[in-house]
Amino acid sequence: MATKKRRFRFYWHLSWEFLKRHRAIFIGLIILAGLTFFLDLKFSLFQRQTLRLGLTGQYEAHTLPQEITRLISQGLVEANPDGSFSPAAARDWQINNDGKEYVFWLNDNLALDDGRPLTANDINYSYQDLSVTAQDKNTLIIRLKEKFSPLLTLLSRPIFKKNLVGLGGDYRVKKITYQGNFINSINLEPKKDQPFIKIVFYPNEKSLRNAFKLGEIDIVWGVADPGQLVYYPNIKAHAELTNRQYNAIFFNLDDDLLGFKPLRQILSYATPKPQGRSRAKGPISPDSWAYNDFVKTYDLDLVHARQLLEDNKEELPEEIEITLTTLPHLLEIAEKTKDSWKEIGIKTDIQVVSFIPDDFQALLITQSIPQDPDQYWLWHSSQVQTNLTHLANLRIDQLLEEGRQIMDIKERREKYLDFQRFLLEESPAIFISYPTYHYIYRQGFENAQVPLYNR
Repeated sequence: MATKKRRFRFYWHLSWEFLKRHRAIFIGLIILAGLTFFLDLKFSLFQRQTLRLGLTGQYEAHTLPQEITRLISQGLVEANPDGSFSPAAARDWQINNDGKEYVFWLNDNLALDDGRPLTANDINYSYQDLSVTAQDKNTLIIRLKEKFSPLLTLLSRPIFKKNLVGLGGDYRVKKITYQGNFINSINLEPKKDQPFIKIVFYPNEKSLRNAFKLGEIDIVWGVADPGQLVYYPNIKAHAELTNRQYNAIFFNLDDDLLGFKPLRQILSYATPKPQGRSRAKGPISPDSWAYNDFVKTYDLDLVHARQLLEDNKEELPEEIEITLTTLPHLLEIAEKTKDSWKEIGIKTDIQVVSFIPDDFQALLITQSIPQDPDQYWLWHSSQVQTNLTHLANLRIDQLLEEGRQIMDIKERREKYLDFQRFLLEESPAIFISYPTYHYIYRQGFENAQVPLYNR
């Protein structure tokens, strides 16, 4: 026992003498460890800086773009580019009764971002001709009066409770401010090691550009016209083409002149269009499983346009004048169209407006493309409020009706291929281009990874 004590005292004294002799080294190591911890913490905080984004648009909670809502929550299912669907809040589902009944089995222990559990009793949809029943806490049954094949696409939209409380997203809503009925700003808090995000909405691009100049925001997100911002020092700017929208001239088919199909085709051949990826040929995105690339394209052909004009001169007045209504960011396209129509003897009066009017003769706008190829609301004759052109074509109506009732995706695709072909032949609109949007970053944010964009 005494030998063990002597041995312990020996090693203790040896260690103590070693520490006294090399104490400067040990103090340095402690300081270095503390400094490393401090720098790691500072770097981590820098990585999680707040990204102040400015977007244009006036939105209520239920109309927010899905680029934002998908950061916060998930739907019952997730829609894939090929037209198939993957599990999300629902782990599985079954379609019964010839497409009129959907049974969803929810994942166990679903929880909202405020900590409350989410059960089938909490999920409800206000779509017309649809009933929702909770069989138990994890089983949801949706019944339809008629088959509706785009239903799963609708159910892929994120689920929310009041105040945009979601589930399963990468972010949660920290704060929302309103201006009247519209959302003014949203603060998003990351659930993982990602930046904080503050999104501020502006009514138009001019006010958004001014907000960037005044330092209210650090990133301008998706403007058609960047103005002089691209020439500012210490900024980074890039442009991106999107085929989730298209620029097109919609004709009012109730108009005495434009109700005449040959004139619409004459104007289509006389309208300049870009080449390459930015060229839009129809109303469905080229990324869609239902896209038809083999349609009547109406490439610019002034000779053919003049010939058609000559062939139909008895049905048309000697002087033709069209009023082309457009939005400010599309004025350049409108001016080019006016010049080209002038080449075949058609006069054009351009009217620039800040909103889409109820009544027009020809309307140049940017139109969004829905995720599902179903465009019943925009082209079917029964849709009085949303059918911009007042198109009434029995064959197109039939194809749109069948396309939303067929459950097999291959058969649906055939219907939409025909829909595009017949629509382009009827020429209720001139499809021109896919728009390009600009993204501008202030110095210090030029390398920011914005989840909104990455998705």
